[in-house]
Amino acid sequence: GTPYYMSPECIRGTPYDWSSDAWSLGCLLYEIATLSSPFHQEGLTFYTLGKLICNCQYVPFPPETPGSVKTLVECILIPEPKSRPPVSLVHEYALAVLNGQPLPRGPWHGGGAEDEEMEIEEEMAEC
Repeated sequence: GTPYYMSPECIRGTPYDWSSDAWSLGCLLYEIATLSSPFHQEGLTFYTLGKLICNCQYVPFPPETPGSVKTLVECILIPEPKSRPPVSLVHEYALAVLNGQPLPRGPWHGGGAEDEEMEIEEEMAEC
């Protein structure tokens, strides 16, 4: 895969599954929101990139990044694969956020709250 989108488990050469795809999707969502790779730095070697990825040390979001986007990406870019949400839920929520639609109901959103963004951020903070 493309090094900037490789999950920690792929960097380590350990077994991987669908959660590695979720990681890559999180990197892509970060790049869509910020127009830069989450781990991009000038003069970065593959070894240093691997350390940044495995330690989840990505470049902080610009202040103008919407909170819902930050929360989504932060919930996905977790070094432990079993702690990441399934790709199907990431995809559904990301489409809603990017299209300015109401948040989908499901494990990350119970619905009915007036401040949906606050509710989803609280639920996803538990990821």
